[in-house]
Amino acid sequence: DPGLMTSTIDSPIRQNLEWMAPATDSDKTEEFEVQVTTLNDILESQNVTNIDFFSLDVEGYELEVLKGSTEILLNVEYILCEINRAELYKNCPSVKDIDDFLRDYNFTRVITIMTDKGWGDALYTISS
Repeated sequence: DPGLMTSTIDSPIRQNLEWMAPATDSDKTEEFEVQVTTLNDILESQNVTNIDFFSLDVEGYELEVLKGSTEILLNVEYILCEINRAELYKNCPSVKDIDDFLRDYNFTRVITIMTDKGWGDALYTISS
Protein backbone atom coordinates (compact mmCIF):
# COMPACT_ATOMS: atom_id res chain seq x y z
CA ASP A 1 0.00 0.00 0.00
CA PRO A 2 1.21 3.55 -0.65
CA GLY A 3 2.42 5.47 2.37
CA LEU A 4 5.33 5.22 4.77
CA MET A 5 7.26 2.03 5.32
CA THR A 6 9.78 1.35 8.07
CA SER A 7 12.90 -0.44 6.91
CA THR A 8 15.44 -2.00 9.24
CA ILE A 9 19.03 -3.09 8.76
CA ASP A 10 20.43 -4.90 11.78
CA SER A 11 23.71 -6.58 12.62
CA PRO A 12 22.61 -10.26 12.42
CA ILE A 13 21.22 -9.74 8.93
CA ARG A 14 24.18 -7.55 8.02
CA GLN A 15 26.51 -10.47 8.74
CA ASN A 16 24.94 -12.36 5.84
CA LEU A 17 25.99 -9.49 3.58
CA GLU A 18 29.68 -9.39 4.59
CA TRP A 19 30.68 -10.56 1.11
CA MET A 20 29.41 -7.15 -0.07
CA ALA A 21 30.89 -4.92 2.65
CA PRO A 22 32.37 -6.33 5.87
CA ALA A 23 30.51 -5.48 9.06
CA THR A 24 32.32 -3.45 11.69
CA ASP A 25 31.93 -3.11 15.44
CA SER A 26 30.11 0.15 14.86
CA ASP A 27 27.39 -1.57 12.78
CA LYS A 28 24.13 -1.35 14.70
CA THR A 29 20.49 -1.63 13.92
CA GLU A 30 19.31 1.21 11.75
CA GLU A 31 15.65 1.97 11.26
CA PHE A 32 14.30 4.58 8.91
CA GLU A 33 11.08 5.49 7.13
CA VAL A 34 10.77 5.76 3.38
CA GLN A 35 7.89 6.91 1.21
CA VAL A 36 6.49 4.10 -0.93
CA THR A 37 3.90 3.78 -3.66
CA THR A 38 2.71 0.89 -5.79
CA LEU A 39 3.95 0.04 -9.23
CA ASN A 40 0.30 -0.08 -10.31
CA ASP A 41 -0.02 3.61 -9.36
CA ILE A 42 3.23 4.63 -11.06
CA LEU A 43 2.41 2.91 -14.35
CA GLU A 44 -1.16 4.21 -14.32
CA SER A 45 0.08 7.77 -13.83
CA GLN A 46 2.39 7.33 -16.84
CA ASN A 47 -0.28 5.63 -18.99
CA VAL A 48 1.78 2.43 -19.33
CA THR A 49 -0.52 -0.45 -20.18
CA ASN A 50 1.67 -3.14 -21.73
CA ILE A 51 4.69 -4.81 -20.12
CA ASP A 52 6.07 -8.11 -21.44
CA PHE A 53 9.04 -8.56 -19.08
CA PHE A 54 9.21 -7.52 -15.42
CA SER A 55 12.57 -7.63 -13.57
CA LEU A 56 12.54 -7.25 -9.81
CA ASP A 57 15.44 -6.91 -7.32
CA VAL A 58 14.51 -4.78 -4.32
CA GLU A 59 16.59 -6.25 -1.49
CA GLY A 60 14.02 -8.38 0.30
CA TYR A 61 10.90 -6.38 -0.57
CA GLU A 62 10.00 -8.41 -3.67
CA LEU A 63 6.74 -9.82 -2.35
CA GLU A 64 5.48 -6.39 -1.32
CA VAL A 65 6.31 -4.97 -4.76
CA LEU A 66 4.46 -7.88 -6.38
CA LYS A 67 1.45 -7.21 -4.16
CA GLY A 68 1.43 -3.64 -5.47
CA SER A 69 1.77 -4.82 -9.07
CA THR A 70 -1.37 -6.89 -9.48
CA GLU A 71 -2.48 -5.04 -12.63
CA ILE A 72 0.89 -5.74 -14.25
CA LEU A 73 0.67 -9.41 -13.31
CA LEU A 74 -2.50 -9.73 -15.37
CA ASN A 75 -0.64 -8.75 -18.55
CA VAL A 76 3.06 -9.60 -18.19
CA GLU A 77 4.52 -12.80 -19.67
CA TYR A 78 7.86 -13.09 -17.83
CA ILE A 79 9.10 -12.09 -14.38
CA LEU A 80 12.74 -12.19 -13.30
CA CYS A 81 12.87 -11.94 -9.52
CA GLU A 82 15.53 -12.10 -6.83
CA ILE A 83 14.70 -14.95 -4.44
CA ASN A 84 16.00 -15.95 -1.02
CA ARG A 85 16.42 -19.28 0.70
CA ALA A 86 18.08 -17.62 3.69
CA GLU A 87 16.85 -14.57 5.57
CA LEU A 88 19.30 -12.07 4.09
CA TYR A 89 17.01 -9.19 4.98
CA LYS A 90 14.77 -8.98 8.03
CA ASN A 91 11.42 -10.61 7.23
CA CYS A 92 12.28 -11.07 3.56
CA PRO A 93 10.05 -13.52 1.72
CA SER A 94 11.28 -17.01 0.93
CA VAL A 95 11.25 -18.42 -2.57
CA LYS A 96 8.18 -20.43 -1.50
CA ASP A 97 6.37 -17.20 -0.55
CA ILE A 98 7.11 -15.74 -4.01
CA ASP A 99 6.12 -19.00 -5.74
CA ASP A 100 2.83 -19.21 -3.83
CA PHE A 101 1.90 -15.60 -4.56
CA LEU A 102 2.72 -15.81 -8.26
CA ARG A 103 0.92 -19.15 -8.61
CA ASP A 104 -2.30 -17.25 -7.81
CA TYR A 105 -1.61 -15.21 -10.97
CA ASN A 106 -0.92 -18.35 -13.03
CA PHE A 107 2.90 -18.06 -13.01
CA THR A 108 5.33 -20.95 -12.76
CA ARG A 109 9.01 -20.77 -11.84
CA VAL A 110 10.90 -22.26 -14.80
CA ILE A 111 14.54 -21.35 -14.07
CA THR A 112 16.32 -20.96 -10.73
CA ILE A 113 19.93 -19.84 -10.30
CA MET A 114 21.09 -19.82 -6.67
CA THR A 115 24.34 -18.58 -5.14
CA ASP A 116 26.05 -20.20 -2.19
CA LYS A 117 25.00 -17.12 -0.17
CA GLY A 118 21.33 -18.12 0.05
CA TRP A 119 19.96 -15.87 -2.69
CA GLY A 120 19.54 -16.10 -6.42
CA ASP A 121 17.29 -15.29 -9.34
CA ALA A 122 14.21 -17.02 -10.64
CA LEU A 123 12.46 -16.70 -13.97
CA TYR A 124 8.70 -17.10 -13.90
CA THR A 125 6.48 -17.46 -16.92
CA ILE A 126 2.75 -17.39 -17.35
CA SER A 127 1.36 -20.93 -17.40
CA SER A 128 -0.59 -21.99 -20.45
